[in-house]
Amino acid sequence: MPLARLIEPRVYAVHGRGRWVLMVREASAPDAPKPRRLDRVREALRTRHYSRRTEEAYVAWIWRHIL
Repeated sequence: MPLARLIEPRVYAVHGRGRWVLMVREASAPDAPKPRRLDRVREALRTRHYSRRTEEAYVAWIWRHIL
């Protein structure tokens, strides 16, 4: 199967707020590694506009909990 076929975007029809909406979801490369857990935590905190100091504290707490 050609690589271009594997990474082409997908189009979905989604029902939301009383109407149908077309959503486009771009597929990632098939061999892309999944982000690590603490990287996903950092990304979520940055998305929510938390400060860098809060991010550092939360990641340190999670790291200590894991250990």
